[in-house]
Amino acid sequence: MERTVKRGLGEIAFDMAIFIILAVSVIYTAVADPTKLKPSFLLTLDSVRDIMPTLLLSVFLAGLADVWLTREIVERYLVFRSNAKGFIIVTLAGIATPGTLFEVLPFIAILRRRGLKASSTVAFMTGQTLMGPMRTPLEIKYMGLSYYVFRVGLAVLLGVITGFMALPFERWVEGGPNN
Repeated sequence: MERTVKRGLGEIAFDMAIFIILAVSVIYTAVADPTKLKPSFLLTLDSVRDIMPTLLLSVFLAGLADVWLTREIVERYLVFRSNAKGFIIVTLAGIATPGTLFEVLPFIAILRRRGLKASSTVAFMTGQTLMGPMRTPLEIKYMGLSYYVFRVGLAVLLGVITGFMALPFERWVEGGPNN
């Protein structure tokens, strides 16, 4: 298994920055208008309760992917030369992935750890964000098959375009010129 347990200094700093922003927001609200603090906390707790099942499911599915998806599987099915065909395939894979981007991000992180290139990740995320299999039946029912096919075509086109747009930055995103 390729899982690394150690967190980098950058990850810890990012988490601390989020915590500091949260603390400053709470302190500001408590000083500026203390009557808004309790409703804010209650809304936060309601939101956490609403989102927790989805978050747990997405993290669990990412854990399954971490265990079952090997680098060889990802390289065989999703890692291609940076060409239009490769970007079309990863964009279609993104379109076929159910859920919101929020739910899919842990899975995408696993794909990245298993070798999915930055440009392919951009194409995948573009397709996943623009389309989704869960709403396909309703879109076809209410908007028509030709409309749906047109939307899929546009999503694929945009996935390919964003994949190519990411290519010049891929070395930088992947960690430097030596990668």
